[in-house]
Amino acid sequence: MTERGSQLIRDIGGLSSRSGNVSGEVDLSALENLHAIPDVDSIANAFIRDVLGGKADTASTTLVDTDSLVSYIKGLLNQHLIPSADSTDNIVISDVLGGKADTASTSVVDTDSVVSYLKGLLGLDGSREVFPSTMAATVVVSATEADVSMPDVIVVAASGKTIKRVRAAWSWRKQVDSSGTVNQVLGTDQAIQVRDDSPSAWVSAITIPDNSLSTGASATEGGQLMLGVGDIKATVDGSDTYNFQWVNADMDGASLTFHDVTTYLLVEYN
Repeated sequence: MTERGSQLIRDIGGLSSRSGNVSGEVDLSALENLHAIPDVDSIANAFIRDVLGGKADTASTTLVDTDSLVSYIKGLLNQHLIPSADSTDNIVISDVLGGKADTASTSVVDTDSVVSYLKGLLGLDGSREVFPSTMAATVVVSATEADVSMPDVIVVAASGKTIKRVRAAWSWRKQVDSSGTVNQVLGTDQAIQVRDDSPSAWVSAITIPDNSLSTGASATEGGQLMLGVGDIKATVDGSDTYNFQWVNADMDGASLTFHDVTTYLLVEYN
């Protein structure tokens, strides 16, 4: 027998003697007592049972010298529970992640969860569609103020979804000056407007600033995409044909020609 085993027998014998057993028989009751479950939330720290604790110990996440392993495990498990829907708590990582029932969000705030932001990104509940027009070879703006027609857009809205927001855009491949002088927008009341073809009233969707689209004398400049920021869903409210025009179009010189022009409606759904 090893020395460690012999010492264990001697220790058990000593426990037996101290418990009043003098017959030579080994009394294990003292050992059994060492394995008894401690009182709930006991602060004793004499034996392994005190360190382990019992099933009824209160959850804890505070590092102290009196809580049991069961308390800490319960505390850690509580930190991984799913928070209530749209909880604004910001204490543990589960608060930051959120739960499946959190509402979609696209607003940057200090109270929304990762799930809320992902739902927002994935859909603005779900989806966005871009409806382009047929390309027009040219759109010409002269030095005489006039409303200039632009290509129509046909919208076929998604079935079963509600339109949340609509914005307009237009693009062109190049712009060419034929005035022989530096040419640019003249006037502060110009805009790209949209209406349905019933027709409804025109609404301004894209502002064209004064002195914008500057082009060198007899020069050719590269085109771009111009996106409106205003929401025009009150006008673009479903499947229909929508007219575009450049209202009060006017340039410093005659004329500025835009090539390969396309108009767009960007529809976002709830």
